[in-house]
Amino acid sequence: MDYLDRQKIECTKVDVRGNAALMQKLKDLSGQTRTPTLDWDGSVLADFGIEELEKFLQNRGTIS
Repeated sequence: MDYLDRQKIECTKVDVRGNAALMQKLKDLSGQTRTPTLDWDGSVLADFGIEELEKFLQNRGTIS
């Protein structure tokens, strides 16, 4: 979240802990229950670190 804030990329944080319905939605979306998981207009990046996030965003032209 801090990285996205520094890049001035708006996002919505959803806390799935303790919420069975949201956890199931995460599993349906990404095929797993690990976080963080990012859904960017239907493209999903699951269980990632900063390097994977940077590459994901670069591939979408969001950052250079």
